[in-house]
Amino acid sequence: MIRYTCITQTKLDAWLVNHPIPPVHATYRVRHARSAPSALPNVVGELKQYANDALADAKFRLRRGFVDPLSPFKTPSPDPAAFYPTHLHQVTLMGYLGETLAGVAVEHWGYGVDSSVKLSQIPIEY
Repeated sequence: MIRYTCITQTKLDAWLVNHPIPPVHATYRVRHARSAPSALPNVVGELKQYANDALADAKFRLRRGFVDPLSPFKTPSPDPAAFYPTHLHQVTLMGYLGETLAGVAVEHWGYGVDSSVKLSQIPIEY
């Protein structure tokens, strides 16, 4: 899935403040970011849109799986993805949040030894 939503870099940097950790090994780095609660209201709308875009593919597949064009009923069936992922178990939701924040970190701050390399600059071959 191609996501079109990006979080404004300045808002993200204001919310997740980088606290450098001295490198222990030449090829291994740890990024430690702490949340600045006062900056969260400025970025929460973009974070919600980012998460919704990330889950749009799963919602599409849920809806597609429950379509019944041969149904004799005239009333539309309830949306199977209406409460996805909000009604999942709390542990699952925490995992989704962690995966989403990891995606935000990689897409906005880079990864690997050279933190200036952005995900959009990496050639992807299929």
